[in-house]
Amino acid sequence: MSKRQNLRCRRRYFSLIEIMVVVVIIGLLSGIVGLNVTRQIGKARWNTAKAEVATLNDGADAFYFDMGIFPRSLDELVRSPGSDKWDGPYLKPPKVPKDPWGQDYHYDYPGQHGEFDVYCYGRDNSTGGKGVDKDILSWE
Repeated sequence: MSKRQNLRCRRRYFSLIEIMVVVVIIGLLSGIVGLNVTRQIGKARWNTAKAEVATLNDGADAFYFDMGIFPRSLDELVRSPGSDKWDGPYLKPPKVPKDPWGQDYHYDYPGQHGEFDVYCYGRDNSTGGKGVDKDILSWE
């Protein structure tokens, strides 16, 4: 085999080092993209919870306009408390949602910050927190 033929044979294949470099680069890019996607999912869930707290707040206000009193629980927004004045359900779809982390939204009537309080504790499901763990409060 001549040198020229031997050189052609070598160039047809990738060396193990070249393959490992490519695999490492792909792994690094996947890690960076994966972290950014995870952060965006957390933000999206937090923003969804914020929108749902506002929707629950609006539903309680609509209940008040029909009934003359605020609901005693969020369930009264989707099930009649036994009054002819009830013109619900006040939520679409007609069920009380869970927060994006699978927990129930909190509702206090009477509220400490208004007639009623609707809130969610965020991802960590405990008071306080920063970022996606921050509480979502109807009175803020």
